[in-house]
Amino acid sequence: MRLDSHQALAVQRLFEGKNVALVGPAGCGKSVVLRCVVGEGARRFGADGVLVLAWAGSAAQLVQGRTVASLLRTTVGDPSKESILRRVEGDARLLAEIQRVKLGVIDEAPTLQGRWMDRLEFVLRRTAPSLSTQCLPFGGRAVLGALLLFPIL
Repeated sequence: MRLDSHQALAVQRLFEGKNVALVGPAGCGKSVVLRCVVGEGARRFGADGVLVLAWAGSAAQLVQGRTVASLLRTTVGDPSKESILRRVEGDARLLAEIQRVKLGVIDEAPTLQGRWMDRLEFVLRRTAPSLSTQCLPFGGRAVLGALLLFPIL
């Protein structure tokens, strides 16, 4: 898959641990970058190390991912990030799955309401595999937005 120089720079910066915004109109190549990042992430971290999310189920299907609510085993009416965290920590299999994540991709990130981004960030931070990364946003993962990507490097 060929990337133009701007796309390649975004991918390079992401894997350097930098925060990057990737925005543009339909057809500009955001999905090309998404596929490249997911492929490179799977090569580097294994399939279990890459988490692909979207807010809407239809968007999640298009990127072979899942919704934020399905990852967090919650509904849109869940009252607090603390209750979501307790549920995640109480499910050993889910907790291990989240802790294996080295690279996360959120497609169409601007469709995610701020409170849900906050809940996702809180859970990823609090379940980070090391104490040294639990004080960092997304548990030490960098962020690329519009597509929103966060790796642990």
